[in-house]
Amino acid sequence: MVDDFERPVVEAEDELQRLRGLVEAGDLTRASEVERLEKKLDKLRTEVYGNLTAYQRVLLSRHSERPFTLDYVSRLVDDFVEIKGDRAFADDPAIVGEAAKIGEDFGYDAIDLNCGCPSDRVESGNFGVCLMREPA
Repeated sequence: MVDDFERPVVEAEDELQRLRGLVEAGDLTRASEVERLEKKLDKLRTEVYGNLTAYQRVLLSRHSERPFTLDYVSRLVDDFVEIKGDRAFADDPAIVGEAAKIGEDFGYDAIDLNCGCPSDRVESGNFGVCLMREPA
């Protein structure tokens, strides 16, 4: 699904992909068109995504095909370990344990996966599932 404001970008990307295919197939006369369209597409992306309304930003952030944290992590790190589950409900794929390994690689002995909890609650141990049981 493509939102109306993104349609020009998607159409230009499709055309660029088509032209690249022609060049790869041996039609070198299209190489200058590819270069021209790449520049046009960069400008178009800046124009479209640089001037989004608040509602358009929400549409992008909630898009069903948007990448998730694990999509990025799996491309950045070869041997990551996902920590699954919480103590109240079930698996939560948003909890990723690779941060601990990365921190260790950089010489840290602790990682604060605060996730937006105020520091005083993190320091007191009242966060995560504990916070759900006893809100402020």
